[in-house]
Amino acid sequence: MSSNHGGQPPHKQAPSRPVKILPADDFQYDADIHEPWKAYDVRNQLPPGWQGWVDKKNGWITYVNRAEGKAQHLHPSGRFYNEGLPLPWQRAVSLTHRVYYQNHETKEVKFDMPSGAKYVWGFGYVPINWADRRDANHDRYCVG
Repeated sequence: MSSNHGGQPPHKQAPSRPVKILPADDFQYDADIHEPWKAYDVRNQLPPGWQGWVDKKNGWITYVNRAEGKAQHLHPSGRFYNEGLPLPWQRAVSLTHRVYYQNHETKEVKFDMPSGAKYVWGFGYVPINWADRRDANHDRYCVG
């Protein structure tokens, strides 16, 4: 289902409010729940003092600033460039938790993923020609 809605997203994007976390000395990293997040696009590099953690169960990224004692789901820059989606598309989530895609040049908004990319669990968005690559053990790998 594709729609333009006059360039408006289907629903306003929920503002991210920082939530209180444990002090840095008490923060316990649980390898069964979290894995470190790494930016592959230089525009997504975190400012000094910030770390990213991926929840292995649901894929959400939590950005943590231990010095300031806060965590949030919104990238500290206020904007996140979806790695692997064709430019200028960006993924967004509505207040009802529905994923949609918006093109910042044409102002088009649609619910279907833009052509040229595929979402691969554990890797995120990747160019379509990388999505099904496998190594000698038949494990998926997504590198160019």
